[in-house]
Amino acid sequence: MKTRRGYIFSWYNSGRNYGQTLQAYALQKVLRDMGYEVEHVCFGSNRGLSETIISVIKDLRELSKTQRRIQKKFNTFIANNMKTTERLKTDRDVHNFIKKRHPDFLICGSDQIWNPYNVHPFYYLAGIGDESTNRIAYAVSTCDERRKDKFLEYPEIEEWIKNINYVFVRENSGKKILLEQYGVDSKVVLDPTLLMSGSNWARLLGLKKKTDNYVLCYAFNLTENQKSMINESANRLGCSVKYGNILNGKEKEQESWSPCEFLEAIMNAKEVFTDSFHGTVFSILFHKEFIVFDNGNDIESDPYYNIDRMNTLLSLLELNDRLVTEDKSKNLDEINYVRIDAILEVHRKECLSLLRGSIA
Repeated sequence: MKTRRGYIFSWYNSGRNYGQTLQAYALQKVLRDMGYEVEHVCFGSNRGLSETIISVIKDLRELSKTQRRIQKKFNTFIANNMKTTERLKTDRDVHNFIKKRHPDFLICGSDQIWNPYNVHPFYYLAGIGDESTNRIAYAVSTCDERRKDKFLEYPEIEEWIKNINYVFVRENSGKKILLEQYGVDSKVVLDPTLLMSGSNWARLLGLKKKTDNYVLCYAFNLTENQKSMINESANRLGCSVKYGNILNGKEKEQESWSPCEFLEAIMNAKEVFTDSFHGTVFSILFHKEFIVFDNGNDIESDPYYNIDRMNTLLSLLELNDRLVTEDKSKNLDEINYVRIDAILEVHRKECLSLLRGSIA
């Protein structure tokens, strides 16, 4: 039987973002394990992996020394673990590339590719392929429900979405927005990173166990009370605090981790404090005691922040108490990961079945 071939449209190397790259890796890995032949399409903001003189000069101009160091690690991770197309410079190049190859299916997702603050038709699989091409949106995110009127600026999105054969979203608010805005019913599914267990992540990427003694804070915004909460935890456990993002007044400097080093930082932590969706995901996969900070009350500050993606996941796993909406410490019971893994496994099997069924 002929192997079914498809192409994935997602962000995977456009901003040195750990979750962005790891979700792309996970979706491709899962599809390849199912026996499909897939590649991520390299176009637009996604970077190619070739270190041309032009790209090196551009990086020297645009990126800090730390960012250049991180970018090199991201490029290495993708080169070693993922398949991507050649760099397609224009939309016409993408259109012609897909037309020549006649793929059986196209997938857009996961991550925030349907956030209305960054719209491109290819992330809705519009204008590419032909009528026989199966179109699937998997675990796409939209935006904070309070920002949904932004979609009204793009009336063409309705037709794009209605031309997709299967629509799967990542959070409850996305399902509600699509139904109310476009009359499109969708199903909430697991982010691709959750389609593999923590032990599989560690095995596949050769993650290393370490004996460092620390609690990890991977957060993009912190209040003084939240910092105190983290310090109290470190003092209780007799360890130090490691920050994934170094906060210095209004300036933030990211640790120069590779995607694997990011995973190891979570895997080896005593506890994790985060306001990141994928910080939450990998805390769960690696069986960490963790706290999620809701730092998105000011919706004017970040159009890509949406606490509902964490709420959806925490509700599914009956871990709502891990979300801190006020700057107060909580007395929490230890997480029962036997129960959590059982719940996850049920939904993992369902999502893998849905994904396989949408392609077949």
